[in-house]
Amino acid sequence: RALISIEGDASAARLTDGEGRFEFSSLATGPHVFSVKKPGFGGEGAKDFAALINNGDMERNVIVASEMGEISFMLTPDSAIRGHIELSTGDPADNIMVQLIRKNIVNGRVQWSDVGETKTNSSGNYRFAGLSAGTYSLHTLPAKDAETVSVAASSVHNPVNGFPVTYFSEARDFSNSTQIQLKGGEETQANLSLTLETFHPVVVKVLRSADGDAETGAQHRNSGEEIVTLSDDNGNPLTYPADYNKSSREISANLPDGNYILNIAGFEGLPNVQDLTSHIRMGSISFAVEGHAVENLRMATGSIQPPTVHVRQPDSLLRQSGRSR
Repeated sequence: RALISIEGDASAARLTDGEGRFEFSSLATGPHVFSVKKPGFGGEGAKDFAALINNGDMERNVIVASEMGEISFMLTPDSAIRGHIELSTGDPADNIMVQLIRKNIVNGRVQWSDVGETKTNSSGNYRFAGLSAGTYSLHTLPAKDAETVSVAASSVHNPVNGFPVTYFSEARDFSNSTQIQLKGGEETQANLSLTLETFHPVVVKVLRSADGDAETGAQHRNSGEEIVTLSDDNGNPLTYPADYNKSSREISANLPDGNYILNIAGFEGLPNVQDLTSHIRMGSISFAVEGHAVENLRMATGSIQPPTVHVRQPDSLLRQSGRSR
C-alpha cells in the first residue's frame, strides 16, 4: 500500500486499498501538491532525483476541480546495482570504497552527477539500492594493500603497494569504462577485479611564473587554501589524493603507472570584487608515471588574464552618422 498526502495539510493523508485506490473528499478547488510514498518504489515525474532515491517519494501538482474524474499516479519499482570485488592478492576485499555516478541531460548536454559511495563488506560484496532507471558508471577508490583503506597523502616520498582506481568493467579510466544501463525494477550485477600495483612517489615544485623562480612566502601571500586536482590525460577527474605543502611549495602524491594532469588553483594576496581575476593563480602540468618515482617536475603558475574585447562599428553606420546633422 502507498501513502498519499497533500502538502500543507497534515490531516490529509490516505493509504491506498488493496487495489491501489484512494479518495479525498471536500478538497478545495485549485492547485494541490500530492505526495506519494511507498518503500521500494519511485515515481515518474519526480522533482528531485536525490529525494527519489533517498525516500521513494514523488510529488505531483494537481488542479482540483468540481466533479473531476479519477487521477492516477504511476510508481515504478526501484532498481539496484550489486557486485563482488576480488583482489589479486587473494585477501578479502573488505572496506573497499565504491563510487557510483549517474548520467543526466541538462540543457541538452551530458552531465555526470555523484549518486554516492558505499563500502564492501567482509565478503567483498557491495550494493546500491533505491535507484531509478538510467545510465550509471561505477569505480573503486584507491586502496592500500592489506589495510584496504584510502591511500593517504601522508605516505608520499615512499612507494606503497595498493589497488588503483578501477572502473567497471576492468578499466583504468572513465573513457574506457562500461556504462550500466539500468531498467526500472532491475537489479544488475557489476563485479570487479583489482590488481595490486606499486604507487610511486610524485613530487612537483610549484613556481611563481614561467621564469622558473620558486615562489617564496614573502612574494606569495595566500588568502585561502590551494585546490589541487588530478585527472587522466583525457581530463577525466581522478580520486588519488595529493598533498600541497605551503612551506616547501611542493605537491606530493603516490600514483600507479599512467598518464596524468595535475592542476593547482589559489588566491594571491587579498582579492577584491573589482579585480578578482588578477589575484587567481593557476598552474597545470602533464606527466607520466612509468615504473619509478617522478621527483623533478616543476610547475609554473600565473594569473588569469581577462579577455580583451574589441567593439567595431560597421562602416555603413559610420557613414550614416557622418551625414547626420
